[in-house]
Amino acid sequence: MRVSIGLCREKVHVPARKPFITFQGSGSAKTVITWNARASDRGQSGGILGTFDSASVAIDSDYFVARDITFQVIILIIN
Repeated sequence: MRVSIGLCREKVHVPARKPFITFQGSGSAKTVITWNARASDRGQSGGILGTFDSASVAIDSDYFVARDITFQVIILIIN
């Protein structure tokens, strides 16, 4: 899958039923996938996300490859 140049603010999940997926970016400085969930945030059901469900990118499939792409986590500190 080609991922175009830019900043993609999206939570990404590749399920186990989708093996042999490749994310091909246009350069690690040019193609960025980011998300900003914290473990203490609440999900859609109202419960605490926890560390497992706060991941920016979750890859459950076999044989996943990512090239020329950055996966970024941004955490906002609230005092």
